[in-house]
Amino acid sequence: MKSIYILTILILLFSCTDKSKKGTLSPSLISNPSTAGNNTNNQLPELDFEETRYHFGEVKQGEKINHTFKFTNTGNADLILATVSASCGCTVPEWNKEPIKPGEEGSIKVTFNTEGKTGMQSKTISVMSNAKPGTRVLTISAEIN
Repeated sequence: MKSIYILTILILLFSCTDKSKKGTLSPSLISNPSTAGNNTNNQLPELDFEETRYHFGEVKQGEKINHTFKFTNTGNADLILATVSASCGCTVPEWNKEPIKPGEEGSIKVTFNTEGKTGMQSKTISVMSNAKPGTRVLTISAEIN
């Protein structure tokens, strides 16, 4: 009886590990020759947004509203946006997944579906990149009538 318990525990332990890790971003994709941990000559990308907050004002419920956050890579290395994710399924970000060279501009288009929402709404968009700091937060808000 004791061996059945041990066997069950071993099966549970080994079956819970995910060996495939499909859908995850490889660290080598966003690796930078000079990372924040060992950088001695400031060869890092810098993510400089024109704005990090946008208020749509008053909108009708059911509308799909858009805003584009523009940014520039003001650093000295290629900028890679690894992940851009919204705090809610009603908010969908779109961005170019190609590296952005120093001095080049990029954008993140955010679409907010107001269906089923009322009153003051605020949503956040997390931008993970190889810049320092690695995560930036954008915010959109609207008063839905």
